[in-house]
Amino acid sequence: MTLDWHENERQMVQFMTAKAVAVGRAMGAVEIRPFPGLRRYEATRYQGTHIQGGTIIGANDTNSVVSMYLQHWRVPNLFLLGASAFRRTPPVTRR
Repeated sequence: MTLDWHENERQMVQFMTAKAVAVGRAMGAVEIRPFPGLRRYEATRYQGTHIQGGTIIGANDTNSVVSMYLQHWRVPNLFLLGASAFRRTPPVTRR
């Protein structure tokens, strides 16, 4: 998979970082460390952020987060849309 940040993503992050800093200051934040910005995508840095998946689709709430319609099992009327959803792979049975 190839993924990298483009100018549009960099500008969105810069805009939202400025907004988040302003909100933090308005709330009386003691320490603010703004995000330094996006450079090249690095899988080792982002491996835990669910960019490539993280919301398991399944048949029930014991082994998945959402139904096949992407509706959350435990939160009424919540649908999770986007690239985080992926189908649970059934276990391999050996004969």
